[in-house]
Amino acid sequence: MIRILLNNELYKLFKKKKIYVLFGLLAVVSIFQVVLSYKYDESKKIDWQASAKAQIEYVDDYMSENKDALPLEESKMLVNQKKLAEFALENNISSLYICNYWNAVANSLGMMILVTVFSVLVCCDIFCEEYSLKTLKSLFTRPNKREDIWIAKIFSSILIFILFSLLVIFISCALNCFLYDCNQKNQVILYFNDSGEIIQKAYFVYFLQMFFAGIFEGIGYIFLTAMCAVIFKNASVSMMISLLSIFGANALITIFESKTELVKYILFYNNDLSQHLNNASNHWNTSLLFSVIVSLAYYFVFLCSSCCVFKKQDVF
Repeated sequence: MIRILLNNELYKLFKKKKIYVLFGLLAVVSIFQVVLSYKYDESKKIDWQASAKAQIEYVDDYMSENKDALPLEESKMLVNQKKLAEFALENNISSLYICNYWNAVANSLGMMILVTVFSVLVCCDIFCEEYSLKTLKSLFTRPNKREDIWIAKIFSSILIFILFSLLVIFISCALNCFLYDCNQKNQVILYFNDSGEIIQKAYFVYFLQMFFAGIFEGIGYIFLTAMCAVIFKNASVSMMISLLSIFGANALITIFESKTELVKYILFYNNDLSQHLNNASNHWNTSLLFSVIVSLAYYFVFLCSSCCVFKKQDVF
């Protein structure tokens, strides 16, 4: 039954022109992103080995001149920069200074915020149009469980989000094949582990991690949008809440991050899992596992609230 309802939701969605407009607009913006990124990529013009040697010399000169005045954190940062430059020279790793194929593809993941916005638009349309056109009432009179209808709408929203994401990645992978050497060796990213050792990670692995982190974050906004749509039955209100969360939450977190530890229990402090990649840390040093658990707890609340309201509410 859910499969039939899901097919019905997708049929209604792809029958509208707006979904093709969104796909087309996303494709055009993705193409421009790839072309402009390559056009303004200054790294392809540099001698990376000379840049690495110059960085080592700069760090040595700067630290010798300011030996007694350097704060501990700045000194540590400069030493790490020197170590990375030396490691890159010793192991012939140009990707620390020059953009490579998987680096360029990973850069396209900046488009995920646009993908999320478009997916939120579609999610609002899937849920709220039924209320505005009064078609949900007739749908409820059929021998379908309300939770099945709700699941079909959620799944169709997630499916469209994944299709949007794959479109961006496909365009980036295809176009960058003509701009960069796909078979370039040592396409790795360097970072320090907890012991202070330099770790190499393949850029392809880094790209996959970033991609799934973006998927995880985007699905959370879809769940939030679905809950707002079911509660308020209004696309404008649901869209406004979702967009404020996407674009405004980080600004508020930045303001209050250092003032209260409660910030680390907020969804928007945790749902961006990319902050934990490459041994990065945040203000309260939360772990990847902590962020996943907190985010999943919020997602569960969104889903339960949305489903319960959808099952119980009266539709006029």
